[in-house]
Amino acid sequence: MMGRTSFVFSLIVAALLSGIAAQRTACKSGDFVFLLDRSSSINQDEHSIMKNFTTTLVNSFEVGEKLVHIGLCQFSDNPKDEFYLNKYYNKEDLNTHILEVDYTGGNSYLGKALDHIKNYFEESRGSRDRVPKKLVVITDGDSRDDVEDAADVLRDRNITIFAIGVGDLHYLQLLQIAGTPERLFTVRNYDVLHSLKQRVVDVMCEHTKPSPNPTPPLISP
Repeated sequence: MMGRTSFVFSLIVAALLSGIAAQRTACKSGDFVFLLDRSSSINQDEHSIMKNFTTTLVNSFEVGEKLVHIGLCQFSDNPKDEFYLNKYYNKEDLNTHILEVDYTGGNSYLGKALDHIKNYFEESRGSRDRVPKKLVVITDGDSRDDVEDAADVLRDRNITIFAIGVGDLHYLQLLQIAGTPERLFTVRNYDVLHSLKQRVVDVMCEHTKPSPNPTPPLISP
């Protein structure tokens, strides 16, 4: 009886470790693009907090030529390309560029930006086959144009979208962008944006969920 119990316990531990290993692997590979709001719905100080938050996310990934690639775009009235997935392969240069991007103000046309961002996931812009493709949108989710159709096109291309909403946000628009509440994160203001960091990283790095209660095979007496 003792031997059978030990065997079952070993199976459960192996299943859990396998799930953890899968998540760690996912954090070390992928094409990740960040789309940041720089419209007048936020101010310059909040934009600076957003940029700093983005660098903390980047620091959580294994960035490298054969590891995670990072791209960055901003939007207001129009999308503004900052850098594509094949620009940087080290965190220092990446984060320096992120912290230096400009704030402009203007209107929020997130649907237009989502339509534009699909170009980042082209091979000519550094995107790769057989790696996870993920888009992170940080905004208040109050766009002047439709976002749902553009988000659906991205999902049809196997691009997973994560929406981070801050402040007096438009929840329905954010949900249309993310596609599911599990990939939607919200905070009441930019002062507490950093509190989301670990939750966002955990969900982004998730690859294969282990079963919450692995069921061992039946063992005959």
